[in-house]
Amino acid sequence: MGFGILLDFITGGQFEPIRFGWQNEYCGFLMILLFTGLIIQYNRKIISENQHLTQHLQEEVSLKTASLTSMLNERKKFLSAVAHDLKGPAAVIQTYIDFIRESEVDMDEEMERYLTVIDNKSAQLRDNIQTLQVFNAQDRISETPECISCLSFFRLFYEETRSYTDANGIYYDLSLPDQDAVLYCQRNRLFRVFENIILNAVEHTPLGGKLTVGISYFKESVEVTIMDTGEGISPEHMDHIFEYQFSTKNHQGVRGLGLYFVKTSVEEMGGSITAESDPGIYTCFTVTLPLHVQG
Repeated sequence: MGFGILLDFITGGQFEPIRFGWQNEYCGFLMILLFTGLIIQYNRKIISENQHLTQHLQEEVSLKTASLTSMLNERKKFLSAVAHDLKGPAAVIQTYIDFIRESEVDMDEEMERYLTVIDNKSAQLRDNIQTLQVFNAQDRISETPECISCLSFFRLFYEETRSYTDANGIYYDLSLPDQDAVLYCQRNRLFRVFENIILNAVEHTPLGGKLTVGISYFKESVEVTIMDTGEGISPEHMDHIFEYQFSTKNHQGVRGLGLYFVKTSVEEMGGSITAESDPGIYTCFTVTLPLHVQG
């Protein structure tokens, strides 16, 4: 605009106006276009810097997220291993507590009180271990599913759980078919499912009792039965044994998560679990899992 005024002063009005406007008006238009171009260029620079900053922040967030995820997975694997390693000793402690009570050892009032405290704390310990298992069961990315040989898996499972029955004086038998089949699931989680059922059976089966694990194949599934000759489950409790925090025990703080963990894990593997019992005679859990179809 100033250039147009200066030009108009120099020419002293010697020229007619250019078409549609005077010289100073065209200079104003040019100035507007110039500033518009500068603003557009500046805005593009800001947008480019923002995009670069956003990309940098996204990369930083991705790196931090990956690092935290890795740390959490390692922590959960550690907790899962701790829960597994503690289950056996906790079961043995409870076995000796029950043995002392059933052997009718003469104890004074103070000794009986101490034994009751140990019994309650042992129950809470086993319950906390089950809580850790449920916590890890809710994390589906901590373990990758794989193809598992039924025969190899249950042979290994039998050998690793024999110590539970041996410590309790229970006869333990495994019945396997001649042919093999393949499951597709998380190996460690599957182990803990059946381990929980075994420990539950051991806890409620007296000295000299029997525990039998049987495997049967069907067209699209494998059926695993775990039967014990223990105290059984009363009819009023049968419909609730798989419920969250349900327990037939009177120990304070015991939440009853073992069979809840079993049921939720089996269902997430695409299977099902049922139970039947005749109190004082037997209890039988039946787990049905889909066979892996190799294509």
